[in-house]
Amino acid sequence: MKTPGPSDWEAVKSPLFGWQEDVDREFAGQSDRAVAIVGVSLLDAHLKSVLSGFFADESVTGRLLAPSQGLGTYSARADIALCLCLITQTEHRNLRLLNRIRNVFAHQLGD
Repeated sequence: MKTPGPSDWEAVKSPLFGWQEDVDREFAGQSDRAVAIVGVSLLDAHLKSVLSGFFADESVTGRLLAPSQGLGTYSARADIALCLCLITQTEHRNLRLLNRIRNVFAHQLGD
């Protein structure tokens, strides 16, 4: 088990930066519904990546972040990222808001 140090923080943060251009290209011409649903999925993948980089024990991390486990959902990942001071209160609030928007689009039928 490794102990995270200051140099690890740069590796943890790196998945969050530099991907905006990819998102812009991916969503060009897409519907609002597609952007909301896929966008939050991308955020979830980035949260998972940040948490994986932050946690010290890879075997336990994989189990914790599995879909059926305690940190397997977007909301749980956002919550633990806040608790670990990986994101701010404002970022957490924004992630929760985006999840509510995604849910509206995901459960919308026929539009």
